[in-house]
Order: sequence, then structure tokens, then C-alpha cells
Amino acid sequence: MKKILALVMVSLIAVTSIFASGAKESVSDDGVITLTGYMQIDPANPAYAGHNAVIEAFEKEYPNIKLDIEYASGEAFHQKFQAMAASRKIPNIFTCYGGARTAYIQDAGLVLDLNKTSYLTSDFKSQFKPVTFKAQGANGELWMIPPTLAVCHVVYANRAILDELGLDYPKTFEEMIAQVPTIRAAGYYPISMGNKDQ
Repeated sequence: MKKILALVMVSLIAVTSIFASGAKESVSDDGVITLTGYMQIDPANPAYAGHNAVIEAFEKEYPNIKLDIEYASGEAFHQKFQAMAASRKIPNIFTCYGGARTAYIQDAGLVLDLNKTSYLTSDFKSQFKPVTFKAQGANGELWMIPPTLAVCHVVYANRAILDELGLDYPKTFEEMIAQVPTIRAAGYYPISMGNKDQ
């Protein structure tokens, strides 16, 4: 719980400078700061009880900060987020995927390289696995801190297609990636994920 609260607080502390052309926090006459958010979760789902507890704890700890968060899921989340990025109206805090799935916000310069901040102290980093801080950009940028890391435990292959193309079942990720041009040239999809938009 402390790790998640710390992550939320780091995200919220950083938001004033995260987006070069994105949303700015608003401050009311009574000094209350409102931060906008867009998150790909369903807070009504019991699986996100931890998220709700962190938000409640944050609001109690910082009554001068109001969180105005919009929630969405599946492809609807991505479609709206792409529209937000295109209009350069990104919220202060948000959830997103790494890599090409949300490269449009990174390539447009809408997020802060966390390496250029003072938030990533060794004490903070010690709460996460080292892979969490692996470079995400071509120049070593770190744009996000994943709260979880998913591991694919099973990869199935169509042996008939591998045999047809003269390929062996890859033993490493690098070997699998090296096979992609051959598989694509034959008109097949190299990888198919069955859990898209459940």
C-alpha cells in the first residue's frame, strides 16, 4: 500500500511539469488544486479496491488537492486518449501502456522524462524490481513507472507453419523477434493475442 501511495504521490507531485503542452492544474480561490486524471480501470470492480483505497488515503493526506478522474476501459480508453493527445489536452495524471501502444504521447513530447527529476531517489527505486526502471526511450528516457509487470507464461506456436517456413520454435525472445520478417513475408501474423478487448 505504501509503495502504491508513494507512486501516486510521485505522479501527482510531478504533474505540474509533466506535460509541455498538456493540461495545467487549476487552483481555486481557496487554494485547492484540481488535478485531472484519465485511467483505464473500473473503480466499481472489486479488483481495483486497492486503487480506491490509495485515492481515499491520498485525499485524506492532501485535502488541498482535488482529484478529478475520468475512468474508461478497453478500446474506448485508447480511442479517447489518442484524441486527447491529438488535441494536446492531456490530463495531469493517467494510466497508459508502454511501447508503441502509447508512443503518440511520448513522441509528441507530452510527458516528462522522469530521469530529469529528483523524484527517483534510490530509496524510492528500492521498492521496485530493477526492470521497472529500464529505459523506455531511444535516449534512455523513463516516461512511466509501471505499478505492475505482466509476464506471459505460455506461448503457443503453430508447428505446421513453423515447419512450412523452415523455422524452429524460438528459445528466446530475441530468436522470436528475428523470425518476424520471415513470418510476415509469408503473409502470416507473427503474434496473436487472445485477450484483446474482453
